[in-house]
Amino acid sequence: MKPLTTTQVAEPMFNFLQLAFAGINDPATVAFERGQADALLLRIASAKTLPIKEALLLPDGERRALKELLMQYVMFWSMFSDLVFPPDFLNGTDETRLGSGVLAYVAKHQWPFPQQLPWPVSA
Repeated sequence: MKPLTTTQVAEPMFNFLQLAFAGINDPATVAFERGQADALLLRIASAKTLPIKEALLLPDGERRALKELLMQYVMFWSMFSDLVFPPDFLNGTDETRLGSGVLAYVAKHQWPFPQQLPWPVSA
C-alpha cells in the first residue's frame, strides 16, 4: 500500500470540522485558556477515537481548543504537502470520528502553530 498524502489526511479532518462546528455548534466566540487546551490534549492522548457526538459534549473551552487545534492541522498539512503518512494512519477516521492514528499524531505533536495561541509561547 502507498503512503497517504497530506491531502488525503486533511480531508476527513476538514469534513469533521465542518460537521462538528458549523452553525450553532461553532465555539468561535468562546475563549479558551492554557489549562483547557492541556486538558484537551490529555483527553486526545488517552482516546481511541473521538466521535463528533463526544466532541460536541466537551466543555466550551475544550471544544473551542479542539476547533483551533484541528484548524491548525488542516492549515499545516496544506502548507507542507511533502509530508507522508503510513497507509493505516486513517484507520478509524472518517468525517464523523477521528481515529487512533490521527489522535496519537496530534497528541505527540500538539500545536503546529503555537504562536497563534492566546498565551505566550514560552510560558
